[in-house]
Amino acid sequence: MTRIRLLAIGLFVLLASNAWADLRTYDVPPQYQQEIFVALNNVLQPQGMGGAVGGRVTLLPTGQIVVNAAPETLDQVEQVLKAISARRV
Repeated sequence: MTRIRLLAIGLFVLLASNAWADLRTYDVPPQYQQEIFVALNNVLQPQGMGGAVGGRVTLLPTGQIVVNAAPETLDQVEQVLKAISARRV
């Protein structure tokens, strides 16, 4: 029983150490908050059964969008949000 418990703890530590924990907050225009939140959530959510999680997206009451993902994913999100803000409708 002790070996199984030790193995489970070791596995948990291994998974936790490999997990990404980068978090960024983005300010987005109020008229696009919900649309951007839904789009990011759809892109970053797991694809299919057992798919790897691309990230988590949260819309704060302040209107800011928080993204928890790998650093390279956060860089891509930032590029997309800059492109959206640069293009006027």
